[in-house]
Amino acid sequence: ARLQASEELKGDALGRLERLEAQLNNLPPDGVGAQVVGNEAAHRLAAAERAAAAALAARDEAFVRAEKLSEQLAVATAGRASLAQDLERSNGELESLRHEATHLASQLAAREADVSRLERRVTELEGSFPRGSTPTSWREGRLEGAAAPLQVARLSPLMPEDEDGRALA
Repeated sequence: ARLQASEELKGDALGRLERLEAQLNNLPPDGVGAQVVGNEAAHRLAAAERAAAAALAARDEAFVRAEKLSEQLAVATAGRASLAQDLERSNGELESLRHEATHLASQLAAREADVSRLERRVTELEGSFPRGSTPTSWREGRLEGAAAPLQVARLSPLMPEDEDGRALA
């Protein structure tokens, strides 16, 4: 009888243990719920694995995109630096051309002053030539009785001359 009582106590203890586990896991005491929960856990685990794989794929894709953007940024930065150098060089050339233009403008003003002075001198000289003669006839020696052509003094370093040193008109 004691053995039977002991086995009943053991059975009761095992039953209580199963009920406690069921309560703890919120499972029905017959064990069918454990299988359902196991299947649900497997589905959840598979979904979690898929989500983790998708997250890893998205991370890898984001990393590749970040690398591409970094390369594009490096190219854009190099292009910007090249443009800045070109702009600096162009600004230097522009400044040089402005200086040259200023120099040429001052030379032009000096030549215009020389031309004006020469025109006044020609006007003065035209009044001192004999009748019927012109400055050109004097310069070319076409005056009657002139022994040799007259040499015209060079009045300006800007006045062109021929091979004989004569001023070209």
